[in-house]
Amino acid sequence: MTTLIAGHTGNLTWKTRYLEHKEKANKLLKEISSLVELGEGLNEIDNIKQNKNKIIDIEDDAYQLISQGRKKEAINLLKSWNYIKNHQELIKATEELTDLVNEHVHDNITFRKNIILLTFLILFILFLILIYAWYKSVKTWRYNIRKRKQKEQEIIYLNYHDSLTDLYNRRYFMQTGKQEIERAKRYKEPLSLMMIDIDHFKNVNDNYGHIAGDKVLKQLSSILKESVRNADIAGRLGGEEFGIILPKSSLDKAKKVAERLRKNIENNTFKYDKANISITISIGIAAYKKTNINMDNLIHEADLALYEAKKIGRNCVVTNQEIKDK
Repeated sequence: MTTLIAGHTGNLTWKTRYLEHKEKANKLLKEISSLVELGEGLNEIDNIKQNKNKIIDIEDDAYQLISQGRKKEAINLLKSWNYIKNHQELIKATEELTDLVNEHVHDNITFRKNIILLTFLILFILFLILIYAWYKSVKTWRYNIRKRKQKEQEIIYLNYHDSLTDLYNRRYFMQTGKQEIERAKRYKEPLSLMMIDIDHFKNVNDNYGHIAGDKVLKQLSSILKESVRNADIAGRLGGEEFGIILPKSSLDKAKKVAERLRKNIENNTFKYDKANISITISIGIAAYKKTNINMDNLIHEADLALYEAKKIGRNCVVTNQEIKDK
């Protein structure tokens, strides 16, 4: 049993218990040999020794394979017909020897009690081993399921999130934007979209390095999430470009949110190592109004407003309506 467990788990610590059991079995066999004086009994003792030695040889080979990491070959060896046959012959010889002992050794009551006690202990130990093996198998099975589910959740999460900032990625942002536009059409609700760009972000990378730039992006993303509602969808669309979808928000309301966000960024100091980095952002806002508008058109209008914000000096907010009113 210990050899089978070692083969399935690849854990060679079971070999210690195996050697202990083997030593006890050898000792018991010597004691039985000293008590049996009948010719038939001696023959059975020889049969037991021969089969035991064959089994031990196979088990030693199995442990050798396990130590080499060849668990499958070890298990196949322990399932071989030769191994099973020796076990069957060992059991048969043991049963026949037991019958002879019960029949001829009536005068050794103490020996018989020891045999019964030892048998009980062996069975009890085997029972405990089986329970432990079952427990380990169930625990391993549950652990593997839990790890697989965790891995699946991580994959699903990464499919819709930016790995650096933990914001939604462009694919999810576009999918959700289309759904929000459809809902705005259906329920005739307002909808606004912000396009955000960090002003002169290249200077941060050039002056402090890309690691500092990544840290600034992370801190900025945290401010974005804190500055919008739970219903709003904030995403990183690429590089230093971000977008926010604001369901049920009019253009005026979206502009107030954008101004608050712009001031938060302007007044915030981004720390990296011992350096204090200051940045500003430009924001372009477009509002959904036409029934035939789609996500690409809405982003295009917000991009035009963002371009206008950069054109007039950056660190400001411009809406698509302000461009149309010019």
